[in-house]
Amino acid sequence: MVKPWRYAVGEFALGLPGTVVGAYLLYYYNHNLGLAVGYVTVAKVIQAIWDGINDPMVGHLSDRTRSRWGRRRPWLTVGAILYLIFSVTAFLVPGGIRGGALFAYYLTLSLLWETAATVAWIPYHSLLPELFPTEAARLHAQTYKKSVTMIAQIVGFVATPILIETMPYVYVSLIYCVLSAITLVVLLYGLKEPDAEPLTRSEPGFIASVVATVRYSTYRYYLVVHGCFHLTLTILMGAMAFYADYSLQLKGLAVSAFFGSVFLATIPGMWLWAAVARRLGTSRALSVSMACFAVSIGLLGIVPDLITGIAAGVAIGLSMSGFFMTADVIISRIADRDHALTGHKREGMFFSVPWVITRVANVLQAGSFLLLYYLYGYSSGDEPGPNPGGAFRFLMGFIPFVGLSIAFLATLGLNRAFQREEAVQSRQAAGTGAFGD
Repeated sequence: MVKPWRYAVGEFALGLPGTVVGAYLLYYYNHNLGLAVGYVTVAKVIQAIWDGINDPMVGHLSDRTRSRWGRRRPWLTVGAILYLIFSVTAFLVPGGIRGGALFAYYLTLSLLWETAATVAWIPYHSLLPELFPTEAARLHAQTYKKSVTMIAQIVGFVATPILIETMPYVYVSLIYCVLSAITLVVLLYGLKEPDAEPLTRSEPGFIASVVATVRYSTYRYYLVVHGCFHLTLTILMGAMAFYADYSLQLKGLAVSAFFGSVFLATIPGMWLWAAVARRLGTSRALSVSMACFAVSIGLLGIVPDLITGIAAGVAIGLSMSGFFMTADVIISRIADRDHALTGHKREGMFFSVPWVITRVANVLQAGSFLLLYYLYGYSSGDEPGPNPGGAFRFLMGFIPFVGLSIAFLATLGLNRAFQREEAVQSRQAAGTGAFGD
């Protein structure tokens, strides 16, 4: 059996490069290189369309893979290697390119990086229900897994503002990728998947599998929560550097302190929400965390300085860790129920469709930047408009608050859906018992 700590180190291997790319790639191209927000929006739309195809396709193919190395391990290995390569080359921009040429380069590297990330991340997440068959074991593994995620986030978000003061972005990404490659070896060396069930002729095809997953009403509630949460997260990661610069006017170590307040708080938050989930259940714990997250993210619209920003960051870190703690466990529960009803193992599909929703959130993030142009006149670092500080307070505080309020309402529907399923299962169990008597 794979130890939870070994499975968890995969979050560091895959998460560390994502911190610098996720938080600084847009900032680098827009603020440093002058790529206009209109180009960014178009790129995000194209990425979302492509990811809407390749995300569930990778999930479906990994579900159907049968090899001596397992279903997920071959995809994870190849995807992770490409992911590390493109994490570095995304910052290797030829000198002097601007406008349309810069847009073409940004789009190409973004598509390559996102595709490699899909091939690595989806099989990795899909391993959770296979390696840890009970909800208690999944919560235990998820606690380790997401604590490691936050360590990667802390390293990335706290160290990067300091490192980029002294070296180019590409060198920072290279350092992170070397550390990730070492950790990846630790993961793959001890990773052994359970034997997969043999494929049958009745296995549904790609389109049928997609339709079957999204028709599942309980799953649709989860997808709404997932989308609203990741809209907030993409705004938080993509706009954090802008917010620290323009709204709080922070530099260097102060930026690291602000970033660190968010991600340091998530580590105790993981253990806190694991305890809440054991007491209330995972879906109810998710509801409470979304309510707390909505309130705490709204504070970013009003905090005036570093000290109050750190306080808001701690509240954000503690509350958003509730989603990280419970989300994969809830998807695993949904996949288990689907397997019991249909006889098909579709963990990869259930874990991949939310990535499509995440890509839609990325488009909305780009659209929110475009909204800043119309409301506040912000275009880029070269043309920040008359009030960039107010623009990014609006972006970081108001839009996420609305999204998380919708997520909270969706969690209430998710809770009711799970309760209905449990009632049906109880009646079925009682009926079987009565028949047996």
